[in-house]
Amino acid sequence: MDRGALIERVRAGVLTVCQDVVGIVLFGSFARGEPAHDVDVLVVVRGAGRSERERWAETIAVRRAIGPVDLTVDVLVYTEDAFRAGLVAHFPLLLDVAFDGRIIYGDGGLSSLLQQTRQDVAVRGIQRTDTGGWRFPVRYRQRTLLSPVDNAVWARKWLADAERDLVAAETLFDHFLYDRCVTHCQQVTEKCVKAVLACFGRLEYSHYVAALFRVEIERQSVPGWEPRLFQLADDAEWLEPAAVQSRYPGLEGDRIVLPAERYEQREAGDALKAAQRSLAMARGFIAWWFQEE
Repeated sequence: MDRGALIERVRAGVLTVCQDVVGIVLFGSFARGEPAHDVDVLVVVRGAGRSERERWAETIAVRRAIGPVDLTVDVLVYTEDAFRAGLVAHFPLLLDVAFDGRIIYGDGGLSSLLQQTRQDVAVRGIQRTDTGGWRFPVRYRQRTLLSPVDNAVWARKWLADAERDLVAAETLFDHFLYDRCVTHCQQVTEKCVKAVLACFGRLEYSHYVAALFRVEIERQSVPGWEPRLFQLADDAEWLEPAAVQSRYPGLEGDRIVLPAERYEQREAGDALKAAQRSLAMARGFIAWWFQEE
């Protein structure tokens, strides 16, 4: 299916299912005209906020209405008020929409809103990173607003989520589910890296953050912390392949290998130690960075 036909399928599918549609925006690699595995679609609607259950149901209904196409279709539904608030808050995903967005349904009001956001980003000195994340200017070792939310809140949210993953990993290890334990250990190290990056005003999406983290360590002034931060980068890099390998079967030679066949007690135990070490380091660094020691 060519791009034009696919876009028309998306537009028709959304309008068939969603009521009071203000706009439909494509964003991401497909919207940029790059090779893509999926099509990211944001739908802006009028009306009150939807519950999580209602949004799930609406998303499923839209995908059904679009029907089978060559690429996976990912749909996000925002109310008009929530969309405006998210842009004002510089929520990174919506900054992607502002910069990549291709409006396929809607009036000029939506275009003006995206243009206003791009201008505000330029004035604030917010920059897109080479890896597709966002860098916000921050004051050295001080809480700095990135939006209505400051860098300390971002860092601690990542840390809190990493703590939950560690509890899950330890529980799974105790129940001999070693592959699933490794999955959550990988999440711990990734989120610890993202927590530290948030201190610096850098917000990233990718699972693969170790390499860019090393560059960031060199860029920052973190006296006495360099060896521990590089250890965190090493732990994150060691576990990065598990982001996929611990979750999905793979083909090795002529046989299918399940994640449970890749990871046994020793591998899971080593991953658990790396996760515990990463979390302790990130907690200490965040306290130091915000001068809370």
